Amino acid sequence: MSVFENLTLGFEAIDKQGNWIARCVDDLTLQDDLDKTQSPKPGWYRIVSDDTRLLQLIACQADPTASMTTVLKPIAELFNTQIEAGLEGMLRVTDQTKNLIAIVAPLPGERERPCELITPP
Repeated sequence: MSVFENLTLGFEAIDKQGNWIARCVDDLTLQDDLDKTQSPKPGWYRIVSDDTRLLQLIACQADPTASMTTVLKPIAELFNTQIEAGLEGMLRVTDQTKNLIAIVAPLPGERERPCELITPP
């Protein structure tokens, strides 16, 4: 597959009244000065798929606070399959004909360093 779309962790900064000040989201284009040989930050992962429609389904069905080992469980249940172990700590869900639905993988080392800040208008 030539292109994978992805879902990554994001964070919101909110004020005392609960209004959002900014969203901090991963910007994969920021690569300079990162040491990719560093171990992934525990619990940080991304979900990838070659189909944006499947990622939209995952965003609606999966719990973003779930662990990497359980985040795709609702998707596996939708497709009546199991989460399968893959290489380098990755986990994947396929449909019943073994076509890939999504992969969850640890974020590469130091991905917690760069981010894009999104502020309200």
